[in-house]
Amino acid sequence: MAETVQNAQQEFFEVWKEAFAAVVGQLGPASPSAAIGEVSTASIPAQEEIASRNPCRFACSGALDGEILWLADQPVALRLAQLLMSEPGDPAAEYSDIQRDAFSEFVRQVAGQAAAIWKREAGEEINLAFQAEPPSADAAFPAATTLQLSAEGLADVSLTLLISEKMQTSLQAFQLQPPEEPAPSSAPNAVSSSQGQQELPSNLHLLLDVELEATIRFGERELLLRDIFALMPGSVVELNQTLNEPAELLVAGRTIARGEVVVVDGNFGLRVTEVASRTQRAAALQG
Repeated sequence: MAETVQNAQQEFFEVWKEAFAAVVGQLGPASPSAAIGEVSTASIPAQEEIASRNPCRFACSGALDGEILWLADQPVALRLAQLLMSEPGDPAAEYSDIQRDAFSEFVRQVAGQAAAIWKREAGEEINLAFQAEPPSADAAFPAATTLQLSAEGLADVSLTLLISEKMQTSLQAFQLQPPEEPAPSSAPNAVSSSQGQQELPSNLHLLLDVELEATIRFGERELLLRDIFALMPGSVVELNQTLNEPAELLVAGRTIARGEVVVVDGNFGLRVTEVASRTQRAAALQG
């Protein structure tokens, strides 16, 4: 039997709690945790207040539909930006466009984690697309809650989450399914994947220190030989992939994960939103 409607909204909040704690933990601070406050009925703040609270707006599609808006006061946004850029926490530091972009990148990384966790917990995919522009003046965000974030060396971090009317309706319509019981293993000593697929190689541990080349693929395109010889600086090669489609992570020529391209400390990276099963990843080792 499907769980109650209220649990879908609560699960959505739990997903963000786990996502925030996971990203903070990846950036170094120990013992990260997050807590969500009570949901309240609220109208969207005035445009000038939104602009002053570093808005991070996401349009949700897939299993859920609507918009959410994260707000953070400048001291909080500065602290999280410093955390992302591996800078010491200095409340007196300048909050420039660089720090503002870093804070937005921090929340985007959390959103990537949240989408992956929702798929794992709810069994349905959602896409959280960052929106550079603030919401329009007539946008309705009737539900609001507060997230408290803490970790070693990280305190008094509070963010506000606003949920659009459309998103609230989508959550009310979504029904969580109870988790499936794992299938019993026919071989007690077998090493099996968490997806219930075929067994992993018993000697897999012998290969764990093998170095493999990993490649991020943005897309593909077949070119005529004459087009290849005609390439020159300034030429544009159009790929068979749109901006909204995830990039692929390939190992040994096989796709093992997909995600969004991000920039951290001046380096390109891939925020993983979808990963192949352990069995499929092991297959990349076997060639």
